[in-house]
Amino acid sequence: MKNFLFINLGLLFNVLFFIGCGTVPKLHQTSSNYNEIIKEKNDVLVIIDTCLYIDEVGDASDNFNVHNSVFINNSISTAIKSKFSDNTLNIKEIITPTMCGYFPVDSLNIKLKVDKDSPIVYSHLPYNLDKNIEIEYKEKLLRLMKNSYINVSNTRLVEFSLDSNLKDDLEYIKDKAKVNKILIITNQGNYISTGKRISQGLGTFVMTLGVATAWNNSLFNSYVSLIDIDKEEIIWKSAVAFRNNSFLEDNFIKEHYKKTILDEIVQKDKK
Repeated sequence: MKNFLFINLGLLFNVLFFIGCGTVPKLHQTSSNYNEIIKEKNDVLVIIDTCLYIDEVGDASDNFNVHNSVFINNSISTAIKSKFSDNTLNIKEIITPTMCGYFPVDSLNIKLKVDKDSPIVYSHLPYNLDKNIEIEYKEKLLRLMKNSYINVSNTRLVEFSLDSNLKDDLEYIKDKAKVNKILIITNQGNYISTGKRISQGLGTFVMTLGVATAWNNSLFNSYVSLIDIDKEEIIWKSAVAFRNNSFLEDNFIKEHYKKTILDEIVQKDKK
């Protein structure tokens, strides 16, 4: 029964990359221009959540991977601190409350690998990364992350839906974190291990005489929004997709992700 549940969850996770809210849309951005952003007070809370799935040789070893998700979170945190050291955005705090916290539904009986050398265990998503964040605060952060993810990842233009609960959440977060803006970064990763790529490559060579296919490439999607709490709206959003096997390398965030996403946050509109 556990294997059945895991296989279906793995299938769901992969489907999210190709259809519906898992694709990277052509965005209709609603963004303030550079001059408007920098002249405002910009005390910012950054929320990062990475949901990384490792596709190993043999389904038994596939897993949702905590330590590599944390590695990506830390790399992005370092890049953000460097990028905004000029205080264009005053980064008050960077938090990583959960892994897969923005996921549309909670998931039970999934295979999870916490540390590099730890065994794979059955667990659930979201996985709690920061046990110091109080439950009420975390629930509000998760609700906001899910709303942001749905808005940014949807292939159609979706308004940032503010029901009474979400408005209350924004006010709560504003008071708790002492900020007026929230930068939300939610990432999906489906990493094909070296062994799996080699086995797929051999199969591809036999079946197609060596013509490469996209199935040998890992996938990394990132959905980012900058929310103005006082205006109760997303003032900037973007998404990017990487189809390669390098996003777990040390220089990926600094050399590729930063230029593609972070450098765009407060630059002038391109007319």
